[in-house]
Amino acid sequence: LSSFLNLRELKVSGYVLLAALVGFVVLGFAVLGFLVFGFLLTIASLSLFYGLSRVIYRGTSR
Repeated sequence: LSSFLNLRELKVSGYVLLAALVGFVVLGFAVLGFLVFGFLLTIASLSLFYGLSRVIYRGTSR
């Protein structure tokens, strides 16, 4: 009975460990994706701002 209980505890701890590992991996991917998305968004907004300022500057200088 004690060995069965120990096996069950081991299985539960294994599931908890697996869940924690999956959670950490998902969290890591989420952080990485957020960083990449923010980086791309920053580049896009900067290029858009640069293009708009150039267009506005060209329009005012004309």
